[in-house]
Amino acid sequence: MKKLSVISLILLFATLILKFSSMFRDILISRFYGLSGDSDAYFAAMNIPNICILFLLTGIKETFLPKYFQFKELNGKLSYTSMMIRGTFYIALIGSIIGILISLMVIPLLFSSFNQHGKQIAVWTAIYYFLSLGFVGINSIYEGYLEANRKFAWSILSQLIVVLFVITGLIFFHEEFGILSIPLFYLIGTIVSFFLKKAGFTYFYRYREKVSLDWSKISEFYVSFLPIGLTAAVGQINLSVDASYASHLDEGIVSSFNYAFRLVNIPQAIFGVTVATMIYPIIAKAFHDKDILLFKKSMEKGLVYMFLLLAPAIVGMCYLMPELVKVIYTNFSDSDAALTSTFAIFFLGSVLAYSIQAVIAKGLYTLDKGSVILKAGLFSVFLNVGFNFIFVKFFGAYGLALSSSLVGLIYCSITFSSFYKLVNRINLKWVVVHYIKISLSAIVMLTCLIYLKKVYFFNFTNLYFYLGYIIIGGVLIYTLFVGIFNFNIIYPKIKVRIKK
Repeated sequence: MKKLSVISLILLFATLILKFSSMFRDILISRFYGLSGDSDAYFAAMNIPNICILFLLTGIKETFLPKYFQFKELNGKLSYTSMMIRGTFYIALIGSIIGILISLMVIPLLFSSFNQHGKQIAVWTAIYYFLSLGFVGINSIYEGYLEANRKFAWSILSQLIVVLFVITGLIFFHEEFGILSIPLFYLIGTIVSFFLKKAGFTYFYRYREKVSLDWSKISEFYVSFLPIGLTAAVGQINLSVDASYASHLDEGIVSSFNYAFRLVNIPQAIFGVTVATMIYPIIAKAFHDKDILLFKKSMEKGLVYMFLLLAPAIVGMCYLMPELVKVIYTNFSDSDAALTSTFAIFFLGSVLAYSIQAVIAKGLYTLDKGSVILKAGLFSVFLNVGFNFIFVKFFGAYGLALSSSLVGLIYCSITFSSFYKLVNRINLKWVVVHYIKISLSAIVMLTCLIYLKKVYFFNFTNLYFYLGYIIIGGVLIYTLFVGIFNFNIIYPKIKVRIKK
């Protein structure tokens, strides 16, 4: 348990570095391009190849872990990993070629409202991202192997390399290549990340054997992968639908929508995805060992600990969103900041929904029931199209973000109820009681934050100091009341000692 706690802290720290590096990248994009036609074209086109990237990156990792644990001996695991690396490269390479053809023929038609310059940016953005697919596929196998062996920090470090290359490209080459420096240096970073992983895999595991391709095993892998990969891409498909709607609205709407989405996505990625990533090897191994009790307990704890970390972030962001947008996107005008912060607030419902979904998805993947999520995901795509059509009429551009939140909540409800039935119930009462206690702690924190904000003798002229004061105060208050309302979660050892 002590070892797991250390691994959890390392993973959380590494994830924080990754997400804040990603946020710095977004700050640079907003500083150089703001809410412009160039950024609109980039964000709109980026969402299309990102469907394929998430399809491979997330789908392959989720499929790989249960398959990997089927092998008892280390040599068998390494051979399987090596074979899947080669097989995945060929498959992803075909996807790259198809994607480039789509970029040339479909994207100019899809974003017909852009001017000629905007269309060129959209086409080349998609081409550069599609060129990276082969390396993305291989990297996802390597990352799946690292996470299967609980080397989470190494997996995140390899992702960080890609982000750092994008940041480097933006800083030093934004004048030469314009906004296309982002996809170009993403491609370069992906290639460098691949070579580093390959060198590490060969060096640390001394594995150089060239395994012959067993296409029956590769086919079996991708039969399982297909519904999982499509499920992983559902969120990005919905974003592409949103971007398509937004591209026909005023200039800057696509960019503001994406900046807001990336901002609120930070707590989901840090807490929701991190907790889900941590429990996945545990539940995969427990299920393989037929320890159903451990499988259920790990899922219950995953849901609770995820919400324990996420609740104050959602409540705090909802209250402080205008100030956060002004601090992060410093070159925005008041109207740009108001537009982006309103988008972000409407997005917050999706943060909770997709964080719960991230944990539930791990359980369904372990049960080899990815088809359940796929069906719910495809339903959510059609639902999103309908909601966008309706809500844009009533709420304007903000209806796109509202649609995302409602679709996410419905999607999450469907997958959770399916999982609950498949495992013949989990201790839902225990989970709900803790959610209520955590919610009470967050509500008390919000009440105290409102009071702190109104205390007249704390009149900060510097927005950074003000946010620091409010955030530190909120964390302390939330921790205190979690200890009061939810004593047996955060202070179990203290509780045991008091009983003694």
